[in-house]
Amino acid sequence: QEKARFTMLGYNQRRGSDYKKTYASVSALMTVFLTCIVGVILDFAIHQTDLEAAYLTAPIEADVEMFLDPPPSVEVPDGMGLRVCKALYGSMQGAERLDAYKEEKLTAKGFIRSCAEPSLYFMPSTSPFGLVLICTVVDDFLITCDEQYIEDVKNILRSIWKITDGGPVEWFLNLKFSRDRRNGLLKIDQSAYAERKLRQFGLEDQPAPKLPMKPSFKLSQDMVPETAEAKSAMEQVPYRAMTGSLNYFRMTRPDMVVASSINSQVNNCWGQQNVNAAEHELRYAGGSKQWGVGFAKVSNRRPVKWIIKVWVDAAHAVCPKTRRSRTGFFITLNGNLLSYRSRLQPGVPSQSSSEAEYRALSDALNEVVWIVMLLKEIGIEVITPIEFYEDNQVTIKLG
Repeated sequence: QEKARFTMLGYNQRRGSDYKKTYASVSALMTVFLTCIVGVILDFAIHQTDLEAAYLTAPIEADVEMFLDPPPSVEVPDGMGLRVCKALYGSMQGAERLDAYKEEKLTAKGFIRSCAEPSLYFMPSTSPFGLVLICTVVDDFLITCDEQYIEDVKNILRSIWKITDGGPVEWFLNLKFSRDRRNGLLKIDQSAYAERKLRQFGLEDQPAPKLPMKPSFKLSQDMVPETAEAKSAMEQVPYRAMTGSLNYFRMTRPDMVVASSINSQVNNCWGQQNVNAAEHELRYAGGSKQWGVGFAKVSNRRPVKWIIKVWVDAAHAVCPKTRRSRTGFFITLNGNLLSYRSRLQPGVPSQSSSEAEYRALSDALNEVVWIVMLLKEIGIEVITPIEFYEDNQVTIKLG
């Protein structure tokens, strides 16, 4: 069944009130993981809902006058136009108006908007429904709370919007969720996404390598095509589409983060060796498509205080072009992966491995401060001091 949607041509919109308010409420990946970890450890229900025609529920502010030309099928008197009263899809401030409307309605129903993560709404454990978390990505909601209250929470949403109830979460943000509640397990993977991308780039029949990137592969200027014919041939290869697809695997595949980062550094000009490396990583993703991120309830007793652990490392002067170092860390909450990162350090390159390690430790600490702030806000107490694992002796003494 086909459907049509009336949208605005936002790129033709004239500057005026709220023109630059293009903010859209999108949760960080860490917030999605946190919602899942809380749901698994506390044995809560984890459900997914979607708002139908979400933008059309958000009104334009009364003091803002916005008009548009009528579509060909609508007749209006000469010199007249249509005044926009709802945040139509395509408008510059449509996402911002939806976000403001969500905050207004959800807070009126007793939810609290997190200051640390504005895309997270919650009810504290002292509320009539106990602890409730709603992780929002524009109009997609991931909800976790006690099983006996999950329908009550969804009824609150139904009183505001018309929703599509996905029930126990199976798909969210194109991620596949598989839960074994009896054993306290939850797995998130991108197997269907990997299969689709292999078909898209014609690699479904190619053998899968054992590593995301060959250990000997290094970026160099020699890979750039020099002749006009070579450049023209490379322009026909959908390299940017490949690297964009590989970047999306970062959500559940920490093992592919470094390779994806390296492959994305030549999106303006690439050669055959770069294409081979991207195809290599895609075939690796297809061969290990069942891999993902798992969460487990380590004990049947509800934790009084939660445990955060941090592992940090750095690779000094790893970038052959800029001599910048690479930061890497991952953070666990009660033994479950909560946050991870691997990226080149910004700014001036570090002059020693100790400096690179210290900067990596600082990045990890910033992330932990944010996580602790968020956990404290929703009523989860963390054991302190927090353990950091670091292998550089100079950094340990400085820290």
